[in-house]
Amino acid sequence: MAIAIGIDLGTTNSVMGLRTLETRILPNREGSDYTPSCVAIHRSGLLLGSDKLIIGKPALDFLLQDPANTILSIKRLMGRSFQDPEVQRFITERHYAYEIAPITGATENSVCVKLQGREYTPEEISAEILKKLKTDAETECGEPVLDAVVTVPAYFNDRQKHATRAAADLAGDIYVAFAGDINLRHSHTSAAHRHRRHYLSDHIQQADVVVCHEDIGLAGV
Repeated sequence: MAIAIGIDLGTTNSVMGLRTLETRILPNREGSDYTPSCVAIHRSGLLLGSDKLIIGKPALDFLLQDPANTILSIKRLMGRSFQDPEVQRFITERHYAYEIAPITGATENSVCVKLQGREYTPEEISAEILKKLKTDAETECGEPVLDAVVTVPAYFNDRQKHATRAAADLAGDIYVAFAGDINLRHSHTSAAHRHRRHYLSDHIQQADVVVCHEDIGLAGV
């Protein structure tokens, strides 16, 4: 039987949840409830194409070893341009060692990060995190994940919402829900509540989806 999960794609950590009789946070492959929103590149040899992206805790372990090729806080770059004041502040404060630049051949309205000299958009990095979460959920549950939902913070502008959609599309079978789509009765401490997703009814009998929203909590959708 296929399942549907909810994903909180957070700035620092990401979480996935599943609703059965109650909301349950799913541990990742490393056995933790929290997956660092971190992507690094591991060069396993000198041959071209030997680079491999690693995600989560294994990537975070590379931070001290190779900070220039370890990406953190990619959510802060989503839907922004290289000239965006927030991006420029991010670069100036030099919290992280990885390179942030406009995309080669594009205008400064674009932005990318570089791993071993290769350019990746924020959407591509976020998609790698989403794919790991989905794969780890399938490993934990022993069942395929037919669909996943990731929410977008209410403060996101249109460009940031579009970037989140693009990341979800790259990851595959992930639906983006805006904060206004979820009827939260309380604040960030609110308990999970349920609402059927009618468009899944053809695929999952009585499907419940957990929406995990950063700084709000969990809501069943």
